[in-house]
Amino acid sequence: MNKSDTSLFNTSQQRALAALGLPLWQKRTNDASQTAAESCYRLGPWLIIVPQPLAVSKPQWLSDLALALDTPLASLAEISPRQKADWPSQQQLHVQIDSTGMLEAQCKRDLWQGIMAQGE
Repeated sequence: MNKSDTSLFNTSQQRALAALGLPLWQKRTNDASQTAAESCYRLGPWLIIVPQPLAVSKPQWLSDLALALDTPLASLAEISPRQKADWPSQQQLHVQIDSTGMLEAQCKRDLWQGIMAQGE
């Protein structure tokens, strides 16, 4: 047993938790899916997936996107990346932004073309 396998609780604490019928709390290990570190946001029926969290002051492209999707920007909410698997793939928008939160040029073209294709 190495250090990572040892319990966070001493023996008497483990017995007390067992007597109460409570499971032992264990520290999570980082798996490969968490290292990708995507941020996911719900915007009405759409899921916006970006490589890093959006700034508190929302960028203009996001306001334009909400307008184009006919969805109020006020409905934007961060959700767990785990919910991505349950979201319809045709309503997922993968958005590549740079370190300042701005859209990359090719991503901007692809995003607007995708939105226009959805409207047809």
